Amino acid sequence: MKIKKFILLTFILYFIMPVKSYAMTVGSSCSGSKTVNLGDTVSVTFTTTASSPTTFTLMIDYDSSILGIPTLSGNGVEGNAYKATSTGNDSTSKQFTYTFKTIATGTAKVKASRLQVADYDMDQDKDVYNSSSCTINVVKASSSSGGQSNNVVKNSDNNLKSLSVDKGTLSPEFNKDTLEYSVELASDVTKININAERNDSKASITGIGEVQVKEGQNKIEIVVTAENGSTKTYIINAYVKEKDPINVKVAGEKYTIVRNLNELTIPDDFKEVDVKINDEIIKGCYNEVSNITLVALKDSKGNINFYIYDLNKLIYTKYNSISSSNFNIVVIEPDKNVRIPHRYYKVEFDYQGQTLNGYTLGENSEFRIVYGINTSTGEKTFYQYDLVNNTIQRFYNEQVEIYVNLVKKCKLAFIILGSFIIILTIIIIVLLSKNVKFKNKYLSKKLNEIDSPKYNEVKYQDLEATGIIETKKTKKSKEKTFLDE
Repeated sequence: MKIKKFILLTFILYFIMPVKSYAMTVGSSCSGSKTVNLGDTVSVTFTTTASSPTTFTLMIDYDSSILGIPTLSGNGVEGNAYKATSTGNDSTSKQFTYTFKTIATGTAKVKASRLQVADYDMDQDKDVYNSSSCTINVVKASSSSGGQSNNVVKNSDNNLKSLSVDKGTLSPEFNKDTLEYSVELASDVTKININAERNDSKASITGIGEVQVKEGQNKIEIVVTAENGSTKTYIINAYVKEKDPINVKVAGEKYTIVRNLNELTIPDDFKEVDVKINDEIIKGCYNEVSNITLVALKDSKGNINFYIYDLNKLIYTKYNSISSSNFNIVVIEPDKNVRIPHRYYKVEFDYQGQTLNGYTLGENSEFRIVYGINTSTGEKTFYQYDLVNNTIQRFYNEQVEIYVNLVKKCKLAFIILGSFIIILTIIIIVLLSKNVKFKNKYLSKKLNEIDSPKYNEVKYQDLEATGIIETKKTKKSKEKTFLDE
């Protein structure tokens, strides 16, 4: 009966007690004119209200093709365009202000797509959907009277329409998106004319016309500036042939030594020095820590690269390096006495346009190791390159080394144990062989004695001496016959 009364009382209280209601509305207003010029900023403010203190969470939609990503502001709010929340003490009203940068012309809408309020009394959240929105018209600025500014959008085209030189031919063929070219010039050329045509008539060009060049590599820059101030730089690498080239061979290929390092970037930790080749002094690079000398060689296609020059053997080896933020490694072939890490094998891989010789555990491995000299410390060791993260670090696989040493110790133990077993087996076989020979010799001697007449005689005498024969005779003599009687 008490239970029924309790249920009835609960039912009555549920219906007669006031229920908290939310008279929630979402209003929006634009700060400033709804028509703005392209490139200007515009702000939209959303005001949220509730019948009692609560926490508001607001999400908006906007046309991202006309309006850039907004910044959020407001007293006691935080978040971004995707989700903004009121903070601090709960209140019945909050303002969320979004400031947009206009990036294109057209009509854009900024809409409060969703509002969420926290119902603390009933320990739940409520969603209130609202279509309140603000329309923004973005137009191109134009000249007008009344002191209004002239914000005409300027052209950003900084491309070339054509590019050529009066001597030689550019390689590769011109393309507005290709920024670097090369041209080879005769040894007697001292100047060239560069011709270029801009893609937009309002753009400007510098670096064209007559340009002085000298023997070796010459870097010529042509800068195109668009109407809006943005720039693009085209580069021509003009190589003037040497009058008396020094020719060398590397791996069967012909190269020409570059006498001067004009416009060439000297590798990190190296300095420019004089190098004597064929009784002539040229310019090269030297690193004192690693004792490595570099010279520049040009191939038959005009490509110039640094090579390691062995002053004693007079040989050239392609210079390859691998670098990080705190060290530079010259990649070299390991000496014969250098042990390659366990189960690694040789492989080629690409590193920033260079083809390097390294080692790997497998083609699918994300790591490669190279052997090289640290130009800062002179240390020769292996370094590990991460193909995914493009990071480099000193290589030492401690776990593998532990297992390798353990295997070596096990092999040594098995060799010692096997040797002991073999020696013991040989000793047993020798002993058994000697025992068999002894037995055979003893038996042979006994058999010879048995076959000898003396052996039978001796044995008979021995039997007689023992009385065995006499006993037999006695027994026979005691036997009587009828003749005796």
